[in-house]
Amino acid sequence: MNRKWLKPGFWLFTLLTIIALGWLILIKLQSKSPALDIALAREKLSEARAVGAEIYATIIFDEATALYDSANLIWKRENEKYFFMSEYSRAEQLAQLSVKQSEASIKKAISYSGNLRKNLEKELRRYNEKCRMFEKQFDQLPLDKELRSSFLSAQMSLKEAELAFSNLNYNLCIEKLKITKEEIDFTFTITKQLLEEYFTMYGLWSDLNAQALNYSTQHHDYALVVSKFQKKCFLYYAGKEEASYDIELGKNWIGDKRHKGDKSTPEGLYHIVEKKSGKQTKYHKALLINFPNTDDKIRFAAEKKNGTIPKNLDIGGLIELHGEGGKGTNWTDGCIAFSNEDIDQLYVKVNKGTPIFIIGSLQTLDKIIVW
Repeated sequence: MNRKWLKPGFWLFTLLTIIALGWLILIKLQSKSPALDIALAREKLSEARAVGAEIYATIIFDEATALYDSANLIWKRENEKYFFMSEYSRAEQLAQLSVKQSEASIKKAISYSGNLRKNLEKELRRYNEKCRMFEKQFDQLPLDKELRSSFLSAQMSLKEAELAFSNLNYNLCIEKLKITKEEIDFTFTITKQLLEEYFTMYGLWSDLNAQALNYSTQHHDYALVVSKFQKKCFLYYAGKEEASYDIELGKNWIGDKRHKGDKSTPEGLYHIVEKKSGKQTKYHKALLINFPNTDDKIRFAAEKKNGTIPKNLDIGGLIELHGEGGKGTNWTDGCIAFSNEDIDQLYVKVNKGTPIFIIGSLQTLDKIIVW
């Protein structure tokens, strides 16, 4: 009979084995699963992402994400070992650090986005006001297609910026505002250059207005001043304003009329050469002026000679003050349109020879537009 199991050494080995196994089990029991810590880390990352930490606290958020990924990786690796050999303390530690970094990113994102929100609100208001001002002050300007397209692009980008802002997508809002700024600034810059160049003639316009007042005073008679920018025709009698009328002009009214078909209203000193009514005109009543006058013919010939006007173009004519206006926009081919009621009033007061002073503006540019 084998009595080896009765020997003291066997019992000692068995006892030590039991103690070691118990110790390993105790360690395993003490090394709890990091599942709850990892779940909390995942939840905090979701909260951070929801407040835009991924965008507004990128570095801290990325660190929190890296810690979470590392905790998951270690957890998976330890789960693949024998249960008594698994060690989860490192995964637990990394998950807890991820939670702290996520909380820090949330705090920073909320603070940053709060300040950013205020700044973006201010910028949105500013460019909304700029767009409204452009529509109000520049809607009747004969701007070219490029400028109109640029302004429409600015309006569209501004609406997209507002939508992004309402969705808390501040980065997209910033991108769209940048486009808005570029487009509206381009539109304003070119328009300002156009108007400043046009208003270099203000001295001449002021002189023509003074001549109208002097003529009216000295001759104790009527004189007309057409101010394009104000869209007004002023009737003077004996040096005093007797009436003013709303008018509409050629589609391309800024600047002097250069040739037939340019849809511009001429500028300078003219006079009435014919009064038309009934079947003589399709515009209710009309007052034909002496365009082209001598100055117009000299300028036209010079521009043809230097090549700024093609040789096959004519100077044009048949510029009138006529009825059928009141459309609210500049629509004529160069004539000056009145409502039928206003042209009726004017028709009975003026005669052949009544002077008409057509100018760009009675006011300086800085009095008209605030940039």
